[in-house]
Amino acid sequence: RFSGPAECKAAQQASIYGIPAALYSVSQRSGGESLRLTLWQPKDGSSPMMSLHVSSGANRYEVDTVKGGTKRDTKGSGTATVRKAGSGGAFTIDARAASGEPIGGKISCSRFGGIQAEGG
Repeated sequence: RFSGPAECKAAQQASIYGIPAALYSVSQRSGGESLRLTLWQPKDGSSPMMSLHVSSGANRYEVDTVKGGTKRDTKGSGTATVRKAGSGGAFTIDARAASGEPIGGKISCSRFGGIQAEGG
């Protein structure tokens, strides 16, 4: 369970491994706990992909369902969705970490900031 301010960002025009997609991200850090979620929603209607990293003390959990180009390896499994509301939205996560632990919950963002383009 996490609480506190988070940084939420979004870009409607992005891409991952050459796949055009909407991009959403949220990150939160407080003391020895951190959460980082990146959600890609491909424009071609294929399944959303996510990268999720959760740390709590010495425990670390990872889910990576991103595939594209030459990247075919994944870690863990699950889904994440975002429901937009005004200038913000809410994420719903239902996943299983690469190490087997279930990860689930909701993350609320009052506002999404912009994302700076990276890569080529």
